[in-house]
Amino acid sequence: FQAAYSGDLIWVPFYQRLRQGELSSGEEAEQVALITTDLTRDAAVKSVRYLGHGRFHAEWRDAGDLLAVKMVSFVRRDAPILTMKYLKDDRTISITGYATSRANAQRLVALGLGDEAGVLRVRTDGVVREHNATTVAEEGAGVRLYTWRITGVGDPPPRLVIALR
Repeated sequence: FQAAYSGDLIWVPFYQRLRQGELSSGEEAEQVALITTDLTRDAAVKSVRYLGHGRFHAEWRDAGDLLAVKMVSFVRRDAPILTMKYLKDDRTISITGYATSRANAQRLVALGLGDEAGVLRVRTDGVVREHNATTVAEEGAGVRLYTWRITGVGDPPPRLVIALR
């Protein structure tokens, strides 16, 4: 597998405290340093830059043998946004986005974060058993590009299941 992310990440508790004026500029700088250190512990995180207002720009790239490592999580296992798993019993690879609970979605909307948008693309020549991609494009030689256009926290999480041969 090869996976990459280039975009913004917002740590909601930090964003909320900033928005409510609970942090001094010194405390904000301390939190930025802690969050940056936390994110960069993952070797797949290539860069992190603080943009202000609790928002960080991150570059993440990972590659390897999913059958050997069994699971890859972005951003990390205890805070997954997207997970790729090899399911040995089913002989499948599952790519799954994580849904926000209804209560958390309402909190995000109240904070002005409900319409964060993005695009997820998965390119594979595998046999796809199921997916909920927005679009699928044939690229030739049995390769398809699955694309999800995410418009906000109310969208269903991306899901794709590939059967291994």
